[in-house]
Amino acid sequence: MRNRVAVSAGIVKQFQQAMSLERFAQARTLAEQALAASPDDAVAHDMVRSALVGLSMYEAALGSARRVTELLPMHAGGWSSYGAILGVLEREGAAAAFARAVELEPEQVGFRLELITALLNARRLAEAEAACRLALERWPGETGLVFRLAAALSEQGRPGDAAAELGAALFKDPANLHLAMTMCANSNYAWCEDQAANIARHKNFGRLVMLADPRTPMKHAKPKMGGAMPTGLKAGGRGKDGRLRVGFLSSDFRAHSVAWFIEPVLMHLDRSKFEVIAYSSDPREDEVTRRLQRAVALGPMAEKSEEGAGANAGGVGGTGGGGNAVKGWRRVAMMDGYRAAKLIVDDRVDVLVELNGLTAGGRWDLLRLKPAPIQITYCGYPNTTGIPSVDYRVVDSATDPVEEGDPAQKACVEKLIRLDPCFLCYRPASSTVMGLSRGECGRGVDSGAVVFGSFNNLTKVSDVCLSAWGRVLREVAGSTLVIKSPALADESVRALSEKRLATAGVDLSRVRLLGGEKSTAEHLGRYREIDIALDTFPYAGTTTTCEALVMGVPVVCLCRAFGKGGSHAERVGASLLRCVGLEDLAAGSIDEFVQRAADLARDTQKLEELHRTLRGRLMGSALCDGPGHARRFGEAIVQAWNSLAGS
Repeated sequence: MRNRVAVSAGIVKQFQQAMSLERFAQARTLAEQALAASPDDAVAHDMVRSALVGLSMYEAALGSARRVTELLPMHAGGWSSYGAILGVLEREGAAAAFARAVELEPEQVGFRLELITALLNARRLAEAEAACRLALERWPGETGLVFRLAAALSEQGRPGDAAAELGAALFKDPANLHLAMTMCANSNYAWCEDQAANIARHKNFGRLVMLADPRTPMKHAKPKMGGAMPTGLKAGGRGKDGRLRVGFLSSDFRAHSVAWFIEPVLMHLDRSKFEVIAYSSDPREDEVTRRLQRAVALGPMAEKSEEGAGANAGGVGGTGGGGNAVKGWRRVAMMDGYRAAKLIVDDRVDVLVELNGLTAGGRWDLLRLKPAPIQITYCGYPNTTGIPSVDYRVVDSATDPVEEGDPAQKACVEKLIRLDPCFLCYRPASSTVMGLSRGECGRGVDSGAVVFGSFNNLTKVSDVCLSAWGRVLREVAGSTLVIKSPALADESVRALSEKRLATAGVDLSRVRLLGGEKSTAEHLGRYREIDIALDTFPYAGTTTTCEALVMGVPVVCLCRAFGKGGSHAERVGASLLRCVGLEDLAAGSIDEFVQRAADLARDTQKLEELHRTLRGRLMGSALCDGPGHARRFGEAIVQAWNSLAGS
């Protein structure tokens, strides 16, 4: 057996210095030297892992992390590191690795939090809930456990239960930022007749953000009451070439709904007028990430480079490239708010467009510092951020109509930019992935067996919504309903959903519950099995509505006026339907929703025509016009910039 040689203390010290200075390439060289000298030393393998993670080379780091667990099977930290990389790569086994860490060190709450996160990511929602409740007995009031419990409950379709848990925790700790943010996000799913409380909740969150210590890690931040705004961050000015520098900040530059709507903007913004920089605040990267990287680096030329998508066209690298080697691409996931803000300042960004709002991964710690003269929130969150340092919010006149007194504007701290005809632009899947539309699959409409469907996340399916769907089924004799959501793969969630349906008065014999699909093609193929999609409320679908339309399936949605309890979250469907000339399917009340769904189901001639024509109507509409949308988006940015210059 080969004798094990310990890593030199001198190399370890140099390595630690390089890591602290974020000189990850240098750290990698030192780690590999240590490994060459001590190939069976767990410390050397862990050094390599750390350096590769710093370089965002997670695939390469996985082997080193696995080797540490083999050399030190009783070391909880090694299992935690292994699980973390599996999680970033979205591989199976992350939960098992974290469970091993918990088994080895049951009194370490951090390992429990990692395990529960892995369970949530794997949609093992009932297990995540149980793990949270068990851990809360040991660590009552632990913030990380409370908001994970809220997530587990909400994703099971129980936002009311989530609100109760969050409310109890906030009563004890009203200045806790993460709890406050989670409560705001959760409130968008709650049915109400008046949005006043929700608006106040968001504005209070913004007040707390402006008092927060930017150097406190985001996951555990609490406001520093009375804290002064930090100084020293000075943003500035157009580049010498006269172009505006526009930064896009998101944790969702990957296979995520936000990506389908931001890619046309990243790709088609006029590079003669704008320089585009992306700030990615999540370490996870995939093929969609690489497509977005090409869009940022190449602009409109990226469409022509699709054939060489796997190559480093135009200097675009992949996850193995390390650091910030990709042109116009910055990785800020490991940076605190102050460091990330300083990077944006150093890049001299003029306009920063953030795409998270108050969703998981949102960087309020960065936004409060205002590293760019103008900050805009867009696309990823259906409400105000509440943060005073965010200047504008992009919407349109259907999602946020100008009613008497403009209640939509009064609900926001940001100034609204109404980008008509639609604030979104959708990038459909390829024709190969989409396959045949509903009208092309050779199946007509059976007037005595119309199939309604909803493929939204269960979080959006309120009890009021279920009740309305039940009324639709009763109005249309012989009709059935398909509810498909990834959470329904969990048997306990299915049982809970069946109970909710029964309570809402829905005949379970007319309902089919389905879990998620393994591929996008299989998911889209399910739309060929339904005739009419029913939108959710009060939080409408966005990606699912676009998917239904491109697959030839009409959607009936609810869009109450702001003065009658409506909100942006509820009215997105009205904007999408307007683009394809189906405004008549956007109902102003629940009674209208039921009636319009029933009327469409009875009009089989109209329904079959929509099945045949909807895909073409969508693809030819403003909703899929990337260049046109990017032009309007760019004009809005210039107008905002000129307003600043004239103020």
